[in-house]
Amino acid sequence: MSNKSKKVGEIFSDYKTSSNIKYAEITALNVVKKNNTLQVELYFDEYIEIKEIWYFEKFLKERFRFENIDIKIMEKYNSIYGT
Repeated sequence: MSNKSKKVGEIFSDYKTSSNIKYAEITALNVVKKNNTLQVELYFDEYIEIKEIWYFEKFLKERFRFENIDIKIMEKYNSIYGT
């Protein structure tokens, strides 16, 4: 992706995991104050288990006290998923 993108493990250095999700690139990060939501766009080219995305979402909710976390996932094969 872009050279400006940073990895999950770089931005959220206090998120401890052995999963590949720490190598996923964060391409967008937005806060929607109106409904207390954090929107995250991730790009990755390796397999990441759904439960690892759930753990990351749980971490974000607890760490930053957001009511909602919207994660959009774009993978190497141009598929897009939303949670």
